Amino acid sequence: MDAATRRLLEGPIAPTLLALAAPNVVMLSVQVAISVLEAYFVGWLGADALAGVSVTFPLVMLMQTMSAGGMGGGVASAVARALGAGRRADADALVATRSSSRSRWRASSAPGCSRAGA
Repeated sequence: MDAATRRLLEGPIAPTLLALAAPNVVMLSVQVAISVLEAYFVGWLGADALAGVSVTFPLVMLMQTMSAGGMGGGVASAVARALGAGRRADADALVATRSSSRSRWRASSAPGCSRAGA
């Protein structure tokens, strides 16, 4: 067993959980900051624009949450099966594929990008 795995399994629980949670906390903080800035910007466009965003926001959030949960659960399951079968290279490939597909999706959904060619 390598040192990183041993540290996860035998290390103190609270510091390990905090270390594993830190990247998620940073990411969520950035997402909240961006959402606040977007709301501030749309607020300057007027009440009609703010109402339009308010109507579509729940549907957009539902689609993103379902997509992230489905992809995350599917990839986690596939990685666990590959690791359980001793196929480390396959597990690494699955993680790399998921990471690159998420990056492509984020780039194509950036403001000003069109999904027409996707």
